Amino acid sequence: MAGHMHENVLEVISERKFTAILITLYRKSPVLWNTNSKYYLNKKARRNAVQRIINVLRRYKPNFDEEMYKKKINTLRTNYNKETRKLERMKQSGVDVEPSLWYYDKFSFIKELDTECEETDQYTDFPEETYIDCSSPEPTPPKIPKIKEETNLIKPDSSPQSYSQEEEEEDNNYDSIPYEYDTVMPLEQMDSYTHWGLSCAADLKNMDKVQQIYAKRMIAEIIMEGQLGKLHRNSVKINVDE
Repeated sequence: MAGHMHENVLEVISERKFTAILITLYRKSPVLWNTNSKYYLNKKARRNAVQRIINVLRRYKPNFDEEMYKKKINTLRTNYNKETRKLERMKQSGVDVEPSLWYYDKFSFIKELDTECEETDQYTDFPEETYIDCSSPEPTPPKIPKIKEETNLIKPDSSPQSYSQEEEEEDNNYDSIPYEYDTVMPLEQMDSYTHWGLSCAADLKNMDKVQQIYAKRMIAEIIMEGQLGKLHRNSVKINVDE
């Protein structure tokens, strides 16, 4: 399409807020972590829950996939369990300290499966989506693949580890995040057209109402002309009088 296109992106949030949203969605999916859930051993139900989480988070990271989800959840749970063990040791020593992990309280719905990594064998019967890892002495942050600048929706988080009251109140707003995709498209079926469509929808969302009307009309007309085989390189001219 000829003409200058204004670059729009989805809501830009910090990595910390992205993590807070992930934790909220994970908490709202007990099938993934609550062993008492009637669907905990149902692989299809668990897979659908993971896909719903991924679909929501793609609003902020369009290339967020299952592998990135696994690494993120594994790191969060590992860090939480290590922080819990540290606090218990300090308490036994008569020292009462506050958690240093900023999301510790937000993640407290998770009951530590075991306090000792030596008992890793008991995890072998857990469904694969649980993502528990006691093999490494120190967790490492997941390596996020680089994506194009125009789709990088997470800004660097340079804030300190302390978690302010204002941040906590703001993150609590994410508790109202609904799962808008009751019918989830399997990840393997989400091709380049699907991602492009989601990106266009995100751009439209960032426009004012009048601009949305113009954009929708032009997009619809271009698609119609394309279906009729009438498009060529100079088919569209934007703001030619300016």
